[in-house]
Amino acid sequence: MRAIIKFFNLGKRSFGILITLLVLGSLMLVPVQRPVFAAGTECQSSSPESGAYNVTVCITTPAEDTVAIGNTTVTATVNVTGTNPGIQKLEF
Repeated sequence: MRAIIKFFNLGKRSFGILITLLVLGSLMLVPVQRPVFAAGTECQSSSPESGAYNVTVCITTPAEDTVAIGNTTVTATVNVTGTNPGIQKLEF
């Protein structure tokens, strides 16, 4: 940190002002964010090379072309065909 201050020849007051401006500038970018539309295929299948099982994960909520703003609840279903290895959790 001292190297940065020395490089830019900033005093303590100037450094404080610079940090304040950077924080305020980053806060101004928050309202600029646009909503995101849910899009793409709703289901995706995967299986190991051995082909012992096939897992199909389908996102059921939000529906396609739904506007997602902020924290949005996402739900999914899992279907396993073949030898079920067990499902511990889903992470999105």
